[in-house]
Amino acid sequence: LISLFLYCPAVFAAPFVDTVDTKYDNAIEVVNRLEIMNGYEDGTFRPELSVSRAEFAVILYRIVTQRGEFPTEYKEFSDVSEEHWAYRQINTVAALGLMGTSQDTFLPEREMTGSEVVFSFINLLGREKIAELSGGYPSGYQKAASSAGLLKGISASGASRGEIAQMIYNALDIPVLQETGFGQASTLQEDRDRTLLYEYFHLVKVKGRLTAN
Repeated sequence: LISLFLYCPAVFAAPFVDTVDTKYDNAIEVVNRLEIMNGYEDGTFRPELSVSRAEFAVILYRIVTQRGEFPTEYKEFSDVSEEHWAYRQINTVAALGLMGTSQDTFLPEREMTGSEVVFSFINLLGREKIAELSGGYPSGYQKAASSAGLLKGISASGASRGEIAQMIYNALDIPVLQETGFGQASTLQEDRDRTLLYEYFHLVKVKGRLTAN
């Protein structure tokens, strides 16, 4: 079942007191409506704040689980106990290869960097082979992200809450590449209709303008 996601900037009022008429207000509104990113109890979103690796794992988890994507085996980390508030989310996205890790540690409280955010979304969009052929991490991933349109409206850092919201917003319109074949005969195919919004949320974005009689 595919639903329509109506995007009408004129009626997308920012739901947070600190994002009205700001650079990322439309992006924040969309990711909040899709329940990917939430605000704080005081009615703020705090777009300038940094995001920890654990917090970012939760954001990714909210996307991938929309289509029931779970790994068959989970990774375990010495610095993420079963009592950690994001234990399930961290182990899920790490097992899916969406976040880089060391051999046995995740560093959940360390702040995300822009390059790490880009790495995750390039993998989510199925474009990691393009990134590796373009120079690998981090430069090749930045090139792949720029070419795909993932970095529109993003500053140099790309790791604040507002910038991550903008990157998610950009990613929603980008096709998720599908790999066909095996080994050296494998190819990446792009279907413009199979965007991240379609693949993970089963939604089709429709732009429009509301008018009164």
